[in-house]
Amino acid sequence: MKMLISLDTVQKIKRELGRTSPSIKSSHRVEAMARGLGWKSNAALRACLMCSSIECEIDDTEFCNYLKNRGFENIASDALSKAISNVGMQSGQLHASATKRNNQGRQAFGIVGFFAGKVSLAAAFVGFLCAVFYLYNGAQTAVGRLDSTVEHILTVAEGTAKRSVLVFDEALASEVAGSLLAFPYIKKASIFDDHGVIIATVSRAKVTDVSLATISSLFASLGDKTYARVLVLPSGLDGNAELRLIVDQRVGLTMVPGPTMTGFFMFFLIGATLIFAFAALSRVLRKRVQAYLIELYRYQKA
Repeated sequence: MKMLISLDTVQKIKRELGRTSPSIKSSHRVEAMARGLGWKSNAALRACLMCSSIECEIDDTEFCNYLKNRGFENIASDALSKAISNVGMQSGQLHASATKRNNQGRQAFGIVGFFAGKVSLAAAFVGFLCAVFYLYNGAQTAVGRLDSTVEHILTVAEGTAKRSVLVFDEALASEVAGSLLAFPYIKKASIFDDHGVIIATVSRAKVTDVSLATISSLFASLGDKTYARVLVLPSGLDGNAELRLIVDQRVGLTMVPGPTMTGFFMFFLIGATLIFAFAALSRVLRKRVQAYLIELYRYQKA
């Protein structure tokens, strides 16, 4: 007779043997039980059951021989089978060899359910986290690129803006400020002299219309940002001048490389695939460990 055993089943059989054979020392009972189930020791049996349930052949002869070799007499020839039958009737754990195919079907169904349930949820969650990380990191990188681009613009315009302050040429200053509005994300450009007085200021008549649903804008601080570049003047003047820009980040983020929906789905799939691969590999590894333990510790009859 065969049965599918688990750690829980072993505990129930152990308790049942204690009830039916109280005169036998507990340590001998569990070791005899392990032999009767086809294992070299109780420790080996429990180690293999840590992986999953295992189908075993019940051997009353091995159970009785182990106890007789240790001085226990008057052991019922079917003591182990009876204890297991009692456990089977109480919990439905007993399986005859004729039901083996049904057990395999239920196990297969359990595997499908496991992958369709827990692993799928874990994969979706991890994939979502990977995608969000991609978006957040990409958006922050895009903001950094926008900052670098504006700083470069200020560097290019710095020399001409400084000259317009030194000669106090309002027309030149207006020309410099106006040329900066060629970049759609610059809303306003102003040049201040060494007294803090505006020499020239140019504003965009109409702000470029962009969707607030831009991927980068979802993960970055929206709104206008002011950039300023100090124009260092000769020491004889009262102070330094300044070139100041007001930039609409929402517009700017649409014009620098940033995260894309393709990248979002790619990172989602990468994260989900990693979880599925981990689950599959862990199951394979668990089966291999179980097979190794069975081969190493299963009782070999003479």
